[in-house]
Formats: sequence, structure tokens, C-alpha cells
Amino acid sequence: MSSGATLAANQLHEIDTILRSEAVLVAGPLPQSGLRAEQIERLCARIEGARSSDGARLLMMQAPRAALAAITRLLPVRESPSVLSLDGLPDDIAVQALCNGALDWQHLEDLKRLGARGLMVLNVERMLA
Repeated sequence: MSSGATLAANQLHEIDTILRSEAVLVAGPLPQSGLRAEQIERLCARIEGARSSDGARLLMMQAPRAALAAITRLLPVRESPSVLSLDGLPDDIAVQALCNGALDWQHLEDLKRLGARGLMVLNVERMLA
């Protein structure tokens, strides 16, 4: 386990630690170039993507366009949500928001009261900025 979120979600608890591990990226003092520099940059981006997604949740929903301001104020977002118009439904929108770990059941219930529907929350394991 890394964050303990799966344990908490399934009402489990840690009994013992089997192994603690750590990874270290080491480079010489001279700047790298060419393929090696690209590989190092890609690896660093992947590591940062894994670190920055810790506790992140992707929330997706449909909602009344009129409720967008209230929805935005309610969400514990990392960035502004993406808002899309829906074909054939001029009064409705699709909203996608990257939220922090503070997103809980109370938020979802409050969103539903604002008219949101089709709420889906996905844990984010990896993301690139």
C-alpha cells in the first residue's frame, strides 16, 4: 500500500510492515544530452506524475448549467473544472474536475442536491502535468 486509501475504503487496517523501500535517481555532475537526457526527463516526469496524483480524484457528472457556480464553489478542486455543453440538452453541462482527497460522500450528496446526476469518482493513479 502507499496511501492507505484502499484500506480505509474497505474498512481494513495495517497489521504489519513486510518491507519498506525507497528509490533514488542518481546522475553525474555533467549535463546529459541526446537520448539519455530524454530518458531522464521522461522518467522524472513520470515520477512527478505519480507523486502529484497522490490522493487525487477525478469527478465527472452532468448538471444543470445554472448550478455551475454553486458546484464550483463546493468542490475541493486542484484546478478549474472542465465544462462541456451537451448536444440536445442546452440547459445541461458535463463537468470534469480534478479534486484532492478531501472529496467525500458529503460533497457528492451536496452535488446531487444541486441537481448533479451520473456522478462518478475515479482515483487517479498517474497523471502528467
